[in-house]
Amino acid sequence: MLRRFVSKWIRELVAFALGLAINCAFAFDILFPVAIVLLAPLFYYWSEGSARKCASIGFAFGFGLFVLGISWMFGSVRNFGNATVLLAASSVVAVSVLCALFTAGCGYLQAKFRTTTPVRYLIIIPTLWVISEWGRSWVLGGFPWLYVGYTQIDSWLSGWAPYLGIYGVSFVVCVSSGCLVLLASQEKNRIRLSLAVFAMCWCLGWLGAQVNWVRVSDTPLEASLIQGEVSIHDKWNLKLLDGHLANYLQLIEQKRNSDVVILPEAAVAYTAHELAVLGVWEMLSKHPADILVGVFEEVQDGDNVTIYNSVFGLSDRLQFYRKQRLVPFGEYVPMREQLAWLSNIVKVPKNNLSAYRRPQGLITLAGFQAAISICFEDAFPDLLVDSLKDATFIVNVSEDGWFRRGLIQRQRLQMSRMRSTEAARPMLKVANFGTLAAIDHEGDLISRSDRKSLDVKIYPTYGTTPFVYFGGSRIMILLTCALLLGANFFPVRERSNENQGSKA
Repeated sequence: MLRRFVSKWIRELVAFALGLAINCAFAFDILFPVAIVLLAPLFYYWSEGSARKCASIGFAFGFGLFVLGISWMFGSVRNFGNATVLLAASSVVAVSVLCALFTAGCGYLQAKFRTTTPVRYLIIIPTLWVISEWGRSWVLGGFPWLYVGYTQIDSWLSGWAPYLGIYGVSFVVCVSSGCLVLLASQEKNRIRLSLAVFAMCWCLGWLGAQVNWVRVSDTPLEASLIQGEVSIHDKWNLKLLDGHLANYLQLIEQKRNSDVVILPEAAVAYTAHELAVLGVWEMLSKHPADILVGVFEEVQDGDNVTIYNSVFGLSDRLQFYRKQRLVPFGEYVPMREQLAWLSNIVKVPKNNLSAYRRPQGLITLAGFQAAISICFEDAFPDLLVDSLKDATFIVNVSEDGWFRRGLIQRQRLQMSRMRSTEAARPMLKVANFGTLAAIDHEGDLISRSDRKSLDVKIYPTYGTTPFVYFGGSRIMILLTCALLLGANFFPVRERSNENQGSKA
């Protein structure tokens, strides 16, 4: 019976194992070839069988990818949401299933195209893969995690990012995998085509990285990045609030020679109004450095109180940025009335926040304009794209005390490096109980630390890349849609004939 089960589902089991294994490329940048190699068997399986079978294989791959790739969610929900082991595990499985539906859809739809094998591997599958990744950034608030393009941040393919963004990099990753499948055939024309396309993707990526689209400032920005290393449990302990605040003020006082001092998301549990009452804003305004600090903000509108996850910048005036993309079930509960029972089980502090929907300006720090993102907002390629035309550097602040140091830190660092590469802007990252890092405008890591503070020097940039100039990923999505439509003009053949030809 077991043999019969394995025989029937062998491709799904292999696809699941491939999905698990591809996480190596997200954990270690040096293993970027792994992503391309492991996608190739999946694409080969998709060349045969019914659309339903292809969807099943795609689902298995996606489930393997996410159930391990977002396993950090288990500890977050279990340790800090006071959830049971079963509920914490169920949350990981539920999100993995939802995300796997997109790879399943990709497998299903590609099977519906009746076209030549090269077109399937080099156009149809890469195009549908990109659309599936883009779709994940919108459904249920968006979860733009584990895009295959992120695995190439240290490869030549990252040179496509300043032109077509992360979706463009994901596209050429899939094309490269399709080339590997064609190389396995014994047909000379396909081998020549695959070698030519593979070389074009990689060489154009290298050439693209050699073009300098921005002007680097002659004046450096000296920044001090500070984290308090305050655990989530301690942060909300009212008896410890004064001690946390005093600790941060002491750390800030030690950085009087810096141009800017940056603290993490929600550095202390006091609200912005409470800090004003305590005289903290007035005290910090006298510091020689400009200061950026994350803090919750309560805005009174009649009888209603709206709570924002904000970042306040102190230079010659008090400036602010309010978070636009909130974490579902962490910062807000979707369909709160229907899911009130879940809020009673998983008790997360400040899970009644509001997203800020209005346009926001930049924050000026030490004479340079900064584009701000909070927590996983830097995972959304287009969120800050309009601001990046005028910004000269990027700041991302977060609260990583929800997670243990490890896989998620590496995944988030890959995404941040890609944001810098797309926009040709340096980035400063500050996370409580996480990674402090500085990234240059080419996406290279300048310095990083897991300690309480990091002093770094970056050079802001002026100008725009094509990705920013044309409004982010819009152009890539339009191109992929055009490719899908254009594929209909290629000679139509039955898949069964094509499969026989590929085996010959």
